[in-house]
Amino acid sequence: MIENIESDVRVSYGNEILYRMCSERPDHKDRDTVASKIWIIGRAYAAAIERGAGERIEEGKDFCQDIVAPDILKEPIDDWIAQVSSIKRLTVENIGESLRCHKKVMDLFRTITRGATKRSLASKYLHFHARHAFFIYDSRAIKKIKAEIKAVPPEIETKLDSQDFDPVYADFCARCLIYREKLENGSDEKISPRMLDMKLLGYKL
Repeated sequence: MIENIESDVRVSYGNEILYRMCSERPDHKDRDTVASKIWIIGRAYAAAIERGAGERIEEGKDFCQDIVAPDILKEPIDDWIAQVSSIKRLTVENIGESLRCHKKVMDLFRTITRGATKRSLASKYLHFHARHAFFIYDSRAIKKIKAEIKAVPPEIETKLDSQDFDPVYADFCARCLIYREKLENGSDEKISPRMLDMKLLGYKL
């Protein structure tokens, strides 16, 4: 069973279902399970993998079942996720592992779709498998956090400058770390990636 989400933040029933789905079936060994996770998370978060896939979508074929899942099963995605599974709180020191995993999954999705940038889907898909290790990226969140955090200090920017990271997601995560520190200042409450996402989207914590 999934660890106690309620101790993290009040989670909607819909999100709880997604966490449970990935907790109960975390592995990427069964085609139907993988296809279902990709399909449900993508559709629930307006980040469907078929969007922008173009010529890879074939008439008479289920894109997630017949194309996406088999391609994912060929890759060691479980090993990638295992590298970040021990992260309980993202910091400047450990976020490199998160960024490295995110880029591998984003590149995998790009290969599957033959060119579509699936930055948002990669962050969301990984978040539900390792909820402490990934900030949730989307267009609304990035717009809000750029308004809150105008620039990333050079000392942080330098640490997150690597060919192993997606630079756009790395910049977003750097701003998330800074904004989280700002929100926590003077408070005993620790802000999780889910709580930060809720704050960025304007929901009351």
